[in-house]
Amino acid sequence: MRIPPADVIAKWPPSNYVDPVRRGPELFIASSIFLGLATLAVAGRIYARLVVQRWFGLDDVFILIAFVTTLGVSGVVFFATAHLDWDRHVWDVELDMIPPSLKAFFAVKIMWAISSSFIRLSLLAFYYRLLDHCQIHRFRWLLHAATTWHIALLLVYLFTTVLACLPIHAYWTFPAPAGSVCVSEASLMMIWGALNTFSELVVALLPLPVVLRLHLTPRQRFTVIALLSLGILVIGASCARLFFLWRAFASYDLTWWSNAHWICSEVEIDAALICACAPALRPVLASI
Repeated sequence: MRIPPADVIAKWPPSNYVDPVRRGPELFIASSIFLGLATLAVAGRIYARLVVQRWFGLDDVFILIAFVTTLGVSGVVFFATAHLDWDRHVWDVELDMIPPSLKAFFAVKIMWAISSSFIRLSLLAFYYRLLDHCQIHRFRWLLHAATTWHIALLLVYLFTTVLACLPIHAYWTFPAPAGSVCVSEASLMMIWGALNTFSELVVALLPLPVVLRLHLTPRQRFTVIALLSLGILVIGASCARLFFLWRAFASYDLTWWSNAHWICSEVEIDAALICACAPALRPVLASI
């Protein structure tokens, strides 16, 4: 755990454990709306695959993995906000809440990374199928490189996150056990956040060479534009999440500023799920 310097703690107001200032319900409202839309998109995708098209691809498996871990992220964040004081200023958080809060944060970081990575891997698997409709041989090599990058990025992040403290339990132990060693969590998460945003931009722009070569009807072209616009929303939410993450670590008021960070995180992965499921929903929408 990152302990604030003494001069920072000296400027904090007295702790208020009885009736502290709390964040409003914006996290629950925004997250519930976007998670609900993402759930509908995933359910529609599964229906389209199993009932309408009667086949299930690797990209669908990746989406299910991403959706399950997204549910895990939302569940833990909701619980921690309601019961572990994630909606308070850090000086109003009781000390006995710190270990379970850090355990929750540890779990959320892992699940969120898995979710966002598998959403992009699902899109990359979908892009491979687009190759059947065009003759761009170099595009396959770009897909190979992008897929390798995303898998390597996820594995490196999981490795550095799990082993951020040695022994591992030192991450959520307060005060830290004697002899334990931890890397800078702020640096690790900011680097991962920047690489994650870059990766989303790559996945959003990667299919453009293929799309531009396809002969699309006006309706299909509108659909492509709508999907690209949703991709811009994902990247925008990712940039906002990165800003609030920096703000949380820079201010040492992690619980207070991470509230906005979690809203952006929920919007980002839920919008990404919707974007990844949209192409598979065409058979369902066509039958309505």
